Amino acid sequence: MKFITSVCRLGGAKKATPKAILNLMNCDGLTIFHVKSHLQKYRVSQLMQQATEGITEQLDTKMNVHIVEALRLQMDVQNHLCQQLENQKKLQMRIEEQAKQLESMIKSQLKTK
Repeated sequence: MKFITSVCRLGGAKKATPKAILNLMNCDGLTIFHVKSHLQKYRVSQLMQQATEGITEQLDTKMNVHIVEALRLQMDVQNHLCQQLENQKKLQMRIEEQAKQLESMIKSQLKTK
């Protein structure tokens, strides 16, 4: 925890130097080589974290684009289905109307015989 606090006080992993970190930490038995090694590992972990966040943001953006496209397609299909349903209703009404006309024609034919 002292290491991270010292790095932050020195302006972050990019600006902090091993010597400055060592001076701020003021720990007995700690050498500049220990600090150099740890700082290098810390910088790598920071870079990996930033890269991971960047990839996650790109994936989120791509996923959002795909979701929007899928929703648009779904709406198109729904509109098409609504139009088909409307056409089916109109056809059903025509069939019923023609059935009434046929029934009327059959009744009139039967009366004339």
